[in-house]
Amino acid sequence: MNLAELKSLLTEHSQRHFRIALPDGGAVPVSFHVTEVGRLHKTFLDCGGTLRETTICQLQIWVGEDYDHRIETGKMAAILVKATSLLTDDSIPVEIEYEDRIISQYTIVGYELTDDAVVLQLAHKHAECLAPELCGLPVLNRLLPDIDVVARQQLVHLREQTFGLRNGPALDALGEQRGRSDRDCAAAAVE
Repeated sequence: MNLAELKSLLTEHSQRHFRIALPDGGAVPVSFHVTEVGRLHKTFLDCGGTLRETTICQLQIWVGEDYDHRIETGKMAAILVKATSLLTDDSIPVEIEYEDRIISQYTIVGYELTDDAVVLQLAHKHAECLAPELCGLPVLNRLLPDIDVVARQQLVHLREQTFGLRNGPALDALGEQRGRSDRDCAAAAVE
């Protein structure tokens, strides 16, 4: 979900509660606070040597000990309006950062309207090789360029299960089987 879509959703349903559903089926406790609204810009070099840039709006969610605290969609919309000078591009994606034992980042893949709430549906964020052709990996993005986020994450998970591509020894073993190691991929990035 991008920033314009979130603003529109919150404004259209400004009298409802604002809730967040986690990917595992659980929910962020209703007493959460939005402690930060940020614009994160990352410039990086991928393993294929391509210079890339990404910009997102990140909402940091925190649960304190004030269990009676609630945030309404109208208030959340007002918070985003206050951040307009920081968030000048409404087309950027919105992500949620939330700590439940560990700090995790989530993408917003949809929403549900209930009688009294707008519930954002979150999905886990995944790392992925951006130069799979150089590393000898299956090229999921180019095979299915317009695939939706949830289906893409399911394919990445399937690839992890099928090829053992999480990280560490299993990934090294696959690279060696294909005649390419992580060192080869890194060397290709510099060439």
